[in-house]
Amino acid sequence: MQAGEYREERRFLMKDDAVAPAAIDSTLMQGLPGNLELVRAEAVTPAEIALALHETLLNPLRRRDETLSLTRREDPYEVTPLLKTDNRYFLQIDEPAAAAEDPKERRQREKQQLLNELAAELQSLGATAMIQCHSQRSDADGYVRAHHGFLVSSRNAGLDRLKQILQSQYNRLYHGGRAASWRRVEGSTEVLGTLAEVALESKGGSLAIGNSAAFVHSLLNSAAIPLPSNRAVHYYARLDLNQLRPRYGALFQWLDYPGVARNPSQPPPFFSANLGSLLAALAPVETVAVQHWMESRTLYEEVIYRGQL
Repeated sequence: MQAGEYREERRFLMKDDAVAPAAIDSTLMQGLPGNLELVRAEAVTPAEIALALHETLLNPLRRRDETLSLTRREDPYEVTPLLKTDNRYFLQIDEPAAAAEDPKERRQREKQQLLNELAAELQSLGATAMIQCHSQRSDADGYVRAHHGFLVSSRNAGLDRLKQILQSQYNRLYHGGRAASWRRVEGSTEVLGTLAEVALESKGGSLAIGNSAAFVHSLLNSAAIPLPSNRAVHYYARLDLNQLRPRYGALFQWLDYPGVARNPSQPPPFFSANLGSLLAALAPVETVAVQHWMESRTLYEEVIYRGQL
């Protein structure tokens, strides 16, 4: 413990058969902006990256409502053979009907096909690490919108095939009128769609994908945040409570918004007085950072609290 910082260090002895995770390339974090609410960097597989992109950017609504089909339209029921004047009607009416596929299994199969296609291309690009970034920012109209972005390591600069896959899946999952296509905006950022857009930009060995062109551009072209250390870490996360508190405080007050004056004999509002007090109790803490690394079959975990401590 010291002024402005509390540091907690943990050590775990690994089993003999434990496999050490891969280290994150430090160059992937060199251009991250410092005003992000959440940063999470970890070594992952292409399949895990594909799942994160699918659920956050390509298919955010259907991951909350799995009753929606992943297909844009159902095949029309074929009745033409039954209307012919031959004797096929009398033959087909007695034939056993084919077993209907379970809708849940069909949706899962369709989703897995999309994930496999995306993961295969990420594998060819050499993606071995991912940084998840989250921030809430006000747009030109004054609305606060959640911005999600991913930084992915890439050894291959060719992105044409990846863009084709993203475009195909985007148009399949969003039921719009005219199919969306990639367009270039300011700088080298490319955008797909309008209301719910997917933006993409690459720089060096890093690829940024997100739901906002400005946010994606900032992930690759901002002043670097201080790296945790020179050691080879395989997990790093940072949470900025200063940016979260005002938004959560406003949300708690909105949830408790009273239609009439509250009776003093009643208990205090649940959200603003109880849940909100958790953030108030941590008021001196401004940021929390966690990192993991391996040395001599020992897992080290470090948690750093910074603020007015």
